[in-house]
Amino acid sequence: PMTDDEVEAILSWVASYRGGRWLPMFTLLADSGARIGEVLALRGGDVDRKNRAIRLGKTKTGDPRTLRPPAETIALLPEVAANE
Repeated sequence: PMTDDEVEAILSWVASYRGGRWLPMFTLLADSGARIGEVLALRGGDVDRKNRAIRLGKTKTGDPRTLRPPAETIALLPEVAANE
């Protein structure tokens, strides 16, 4: 496991790399404990901003699960159409 300082250092570097384009993904990974494949499989319809929930349909176990990351993390995620 990483310490909070290590996570902050990585997120700080990611924020400065290529204009921060990868910051939403890395922040979601750090805040939720989701696996990389679960995050990469997300589509716009999986993110419920109003209820601050993210539905993971493709998980390692095959069972869907719901993440409830901090509001700041949800705000970082790009808004995309439900089918994208």
